[in-house]
Amino acid sequence: MRCAWTARGFTYLGMPFLVIVMGIALASIADVWTTAAQRDREQELLFADLRFQNAIRVYYESSPGVKEFPPSLEALLLDARFPNVRRYLRKVYADPMTGNADWGLVKINDRVVGVFSTSHGEPFLRRVSAWVSVVAGEELCRIGVRILAQPKQ
Repeated sequence: MRCAWTARGFTYLGMPFLVIVMGIALASIADVWTTAAQRDREQELLFADLRFQNAIRVYYESSPGVKEFPPSLEALLLDARFPNVRRYLRKVYADPMTGNADWGLVKINDRVVGVFSTSHGEPFLRRVSAWVSVVAGEELCRIGVRILAQPKQ
């Protein structure tokens, strides 16, 4: 009988310790999970980045007459400059960092030359240093425009 009474106090001391250990473990798992989720979003951002760069470059190179950049992202969906339908993007991709399709636009003379994410977070990848995508071709160098990617504060 005596052993049963002394074992009861040990259980009361063991349960709070077990809860604390489980809380620490869950906190570390949550940290790893959020890091992995951000890395996945950055990979999606690189995918969208390549699509926008390619679409803007092809729009620029296929311009009849004077080469010009698109006036908006919607112009990449349906190019009205030609009698037949030309599409450079299937859709305006959503910004994976913010979850909506409201990209920041890099414009020169009211023409879109690039896009950037409006997220305020810090990237893990160095290639996504400021989440900026710019089509920096010979035309931009010729007119003397220099676009620098600066980290957001």
